[in-house]
Amino acid sequence: MASVSTDKTGNRRIKFYDLNGMQRGIRIGKVDRKTADRLCRDIEELLAARRVGQPVHRLTADSLNRLDMSLRRRFEKVGLLEPLEGESPVMPLGAFLTAYVAGRGDLKPSTRDNLQQAVTALNEYFGAERPLDGVTAGDADEFRNWLQARRKRPLAVNTVRRLCSRAKQFFRHAVKKRLISDNPFDGMRGLQVRGNEERRRFITREMTDRLIAACPSQDWRVVVALCRYGGLRPSEACNLRWEHVDWTRERIRIRCEKTQHHEGREWREIPFFPELMVHLRDAWDLAAAGAEMVVGRYRANQNLGPVLKKIVAKAGLDVWPKPFQNLRSTRETELAREHPMYVVCRWIGNTNKVAMEHYLQVTDEDYVRATAGPAAIETKPGAIAPPPSGPKSGPAPAGTRRLERNAVPSPTIATVENAGPDARCHSDAPGAAPCRKEPSSPSRIRTYNLAVNS
Repeated sequence: MASVSTDKTGNRRIKFYDLNGMQRGIRIGKVDRKTADRLCRDIEELLAARRVGQPVHRLTADSLNRLDMSLRRRFEKVGLLEPLEGESPVMPLGAFLTAYVAGRGDLKPSTRDNLQQAVTALNEYFGAERPLDGVTAGDADEFRNWLQARRKRPLAVNTVRRLCSRAKQFFRHAVKKRLISDNPFDGMRGLQVRGNEERRRFITREMTDRLIAACPSQDWRVVVALCRYGGLRPSEACNLRWEHVDWTRERIRIRCEKTQHHEGREWREIPFFPELMVHLRDAWDLAAAGAEMVVGRYRANQNLGPVLKKIVAKAGLDVWPKPFQNLRSTRETELAREHPMYVVCRWIGNTNKVAMEHYLQVTDEDYVRATAGPAAIETKPGAIAPPPSGPKSGPAPAGTRRLERNAVPSPTIATVENAGPDARCHSDAPGAAPCRKEPSSPSRIRTYNLAVNS
């Protein structure tokens, strides 16, 4: 008797006992219940015919002959079907991955490098000669665990997520090519790369001044200024041309290679930020006659990160992680305090979701500004003083007032004088609520609750 089971990801599996009484199973992937039940009946009829030595019914044989090759091989592995004569061998994993990357002519070099890292990891774990249909969902989970527990060089959580996401992409393409019936990585969850607040740093303007002063050349000074005060990526700064600087409209037009494959996001404009223009005008004054590029020495395909770290150390600053990313992150955080987010995202070249996840920071200055904001009760003679820092100790100071819970603050506030046995209260204007004395010990200073009516 065969039966169909479904796991929590929606993948179905047929379980049955073969002619030797051993339990077997065949993964049939994410198919509808009707198809799964039909395959289950085909297996039962096939086993019944073999037990009595009779040929399989013609309709059952036709149904089994229409199976795709990857599913048919699973039937062959458990002994339900015989291998076809002249059947082509299953494509090895390594050959498939190599062909996939080579066939993606639309990829940028950096994206191709990222894909190649995933190819290397898959070949290292499974082996390049592993049959493509020989990777199961359990193998995919073990691959992820292996990445997380590598002894030689443990990988960051986001790196593991990115590699597994690439693997899922590879096998999804194999399903589309009908090389396999289902994707072993399809049920894997939690592959979205998340922001890491531990690696974010807010680069203050004082730090930026020291960094620019330590730059070895004018090219480096303008690169740092464009990234920190303009929010550019380093590749965008290196590709910026003087013809893109519109002195009349006071805007800079930026070509966005990273997002150019998205409709309407090939170009963006930023205004002449005053902090940026100081350094951009210096670069203009020092540029050679006929110069086309704002940054004359470096180009977008060069990795400037290691050099920037050396400049940071030379400036006497602690080297922060993701040096260029945090320059952009700092600028977007500053702009978000003063402008609507849809405007800021247009200038920086990302989306609101990406900004919230990977860019915007909560700084110490935010807490200071919030603390120094408008007080709930107007400060004036007789008003409540701010509490001292540190643990509270000793009796409350004379004249201390406390508003009752849920009372509404009002400019007209009753005050307390002479907090002693004969304490009395008065108000700045008629109509204030009367003072109510709390029960207290005669030996302690009495305090009063003031209920202010709205």
